[in-house]
Amino acid sequence: MKLWTWSVPGIAALVLAAAPIASAEEAAPAVPPAPAATAATPARIAKPGSLQAEYALMVKECKLTAEQQAALKDKVEAKAQAVSNWEKANADKLKAARDALQKARQASHKDDARKARETVHALETEKAKVQADGLAEIAASFTPEHREAWDAFVLYRAMTRHFAKAELSSEQDAKVRPMAAEAAREIAALQGDAAAKEKAAGEIRANLEKSIEETALTADQREKLARKPAPAEPAASATEKAAPAPAATSEPAATPTSATTTAP
Repeated sequence: MKLWTWSVPGIAALVLAAAPIASAEEAAPAVPPAPAATAATPARIAKPGSLQAEYALMVKECKLTAEQQAALKDKVEAKAQAVSNWEKANADKLKAARDALQKARQASHKDDARKARETVHALETEKAKVQADGLAEIAASFTPEHREAWDAFVLYRAMTRHFAKAELSSEQDAKVRPMAAEAAREIAALQGDAAAKEKAAGEIRANLEKSIEETALTADQREKLARKPAPAEPAASATEKAAPAPAATSEPAATPTSATTTAP
């Protein structure tokens, strides 16, 4: 399903380990100041109970309305609650299966280890399905325009991180954005099986990096990227560390012979 394949790289990182947003806020780092309020970007998106971190970026980059934000928040929290419910109901069973697997391995009991491993696998597969169902619900709330905007931003951010050493100027940054957006559209349009699409996507990303380097960077920036870091000095050996410093000599230093003689 196209929605699902799009959502895995972007949304999975956001919600696989997510707790309900309201409770997670206490430990979440502060979000950078929100952009000025518009019809599509409500003010104070970082206030308690609102979207945080990547969610705030989604609001900005996808230009989500207040209603769309609320729908996303509800689905994220519903997924987190479903995962939490599964963990509460199965945590003891999963721990017991893992403990049994460890003991069977230590005792070299192959049959017991196989049975325990199958139990662990079945439970983890069940949990993964709960997560996948939640992700599918979240992905379903995005329009094609949202997906295109988010894919473009994720690829743009990856490129700026890749070229961080070059210290892109604001003009160069503005040039990279549309290049990343076009590459993201090419990746989204790929057809074929997963392996073929992943290979083709890798080639598109590599071509994007090459294009940015050749058309957006200066010669000095390209040289800076190509420059390898200086090798670290070898650490002193234990013998060298233990060797005493040379003792000071009591003999006077020899004076060089003068080329001229003094008058008597």
